[in-house]
Amino acid sequence: MEGHNISVSTDVTGALDLTMEVSSSNCYVADAQRESMSPQQFTATYDQARDFIREAGRSTIDAELEKKRHADRVAGVTVEDITKLTDRFWAFYLGGALPHYLCFITERIILTRSFTGRCTVDLAACTIVSIHQNLCMGSIAPHVKRQPHFKGLIQQLERFEICGDFMLTELGHGLDARNIETTATLSADGTYFDLHSPSPDAAKSMPPVTPLGGLPKVAVVFAQLIVDGATHGVRTLVVHLTDGTHMYPGITTALLPQRPGCRPLDHAVTSFNHVRLSRDSLLGEIKNAEDKRMSFFREIHRVNVGGLALSLVNVPALKAGAYLAYAFSQQRTVINPTTQKAVPVLSFPTQYGPIISAAAHASVMEAAGRYITDVFQQPGIPQALKQNLVGVFKATATYATQRHLSELTDRCGWRGLFSFNKISELQLALKGNSIAEGDVMVLCISRWRL
Repeated sequence: MEGHNISVSTDVTGALDLTMEVSSSNCYVADAQRESMSPQQFTATYDQARDFIREAGRSTIDAELEKKRHADRVAGVTVEDITKLTDRFWAFYLGGALPHYLCFITERIILTRSFTGRCTVDLAACTIVSIHQNLCMGSIAPHVKRQPHFKGLIQQLERFEICGDFMLTELGHGLDARNIETTATLSADGTYFDLHSPSPDAAKSMPPVTPLGGLPKVAVVFAQLIVDGATHGVRTLVVHLTDGTHMYPGITTALLPQRPGCRPLDHAVTSFNHVRLSRDSLLGEIKNAEDKRMSFFREIHRVNVGGLALSLVNVPALKAGAYLAYAFSQQRTVINPTTQKAVPVLSFPTQYGPIISAAAHASVMEAAGRYITDVFQQPGIPQALKQNLVGVFKATATYATQRHLSELTDRCGWRGLFSFNKISELQLALKGNSIAEGDVMVLCISRWRL
């Protein structure tokens, strides 16, 4: 771990012990992980995310729009795209026509980078982009007009000079995030906030916030706002976390074990020890909310957008799975006992049936996804309706995709088990999307109760 000055704890349990002695980097990695990882693995993932951000939308931007761009802008998706939820914003997740980003080389299927379905190339990098653009930039951007001191930060985020994060849920508070324990207490003289995690359960989980990506990071952090001893509800503050080498003073993070089937991503558990923040770190006004429940939902409004965005990834993933299984089945042959000639396994109904079914479901899901993105772009649509549409779409797309990808993996024999052939990797990675930005099971229960 040379170059990152990372302290190593004794075991995986120790990595989650946030009361251990603080190192100069305030970033902990368990012995069980050290042998199988290197900072370069994480840096590669963030480099891929940077490529995604810089390339996004280039194939859909016409000449007139290109002329209007600022000379120093490198991002394909602009702040305006993020706040107005334009087609360019959604295109990163939904992709376009199927076969242009896939090629077949001998018996190994390789994904090549292209605008169409680029999120399926690396779902770990897709996660970074989604958190960065949708959750972080999408939370800060609406406040820039009234709080212009955030304008410079937004420009840095747009150029991916700083990586944005989103810290809402805690070890002890996931589904009941309204009850998070992290506090932001206004000082007696009103000049600064004291950000603090009062217990181990208050540690933020599991945003990728470590220095291992080699990028400075800033986060939208949710905390109970305390003013004159009274709780003003859950509010958001902008907090700089790391300079890309060390965590900033008072911020401690512990790297979580790597997820199976997912490319390296530095998911972590993070706590704050009386971190002093300037008063203008708060997004919005300090005044107490009359309706704390509705205030909370306004603060997390980008979570619903993210729930739809990450669900849309099921569409290009299922298209990719169908095409990969088709390409394999077309070249894989068996000997016909009657003619003694080789025939592709694609000729058997048990082989082409699941492939056709997966492609058909992907087409229907794509049409439904595009309809819902259109709804999100229309002004005046009730938030409750949007939430219900996201819940229905996420449940339908998640369960259908998992079922189909599992069956397509089986149809590719032993080759389907290897991550370089992509199908099994997509299936495991998409399981994370079913939990992110709204646990799909909880969404189903809450929709049923309505």
